[in-house]
Amino acid sequence: MHEENKIVEEELKELEGSIGKDWGEFCDKIDHDDYPTKQSFNYPMGHEGLGVMVSTGLGDGTYPVYAEVEEVEGWGKRIKKVWVEFISDDEIKEMKDYRDEIEKE
Repeated sequence: MHEENKIVEEELKELEGSIGKDWGEFCDKIDHDDYPTKQSFNYPMGHEGLGVMVSTGLGDGTYPVYAEVEEVEGWGKRIKKVWVEFISDDEIKEMKDYRDEIEKE
């Protein structure tokens, strides 16, 4: 086995305690009592930044990802922030209009 592969395998084993070794274990670590679900995962040594997980409440799908890029003097263009849009303002309006129609019936 190449040394690099061995290192990656060791790092993955360490992460199992934080995020689980498979999808089932990952789901078991999610706090389902706090809906909508949002959770941050720490590295095995306890520091933040391993990853985040959120639920949309709308099921599986694809969602647009946006990045704000800013020119930083001496460094060039840098990504300032990233966000995912799960529900657009137009979709929220449609959902409210639909709810209002149902309540009228």
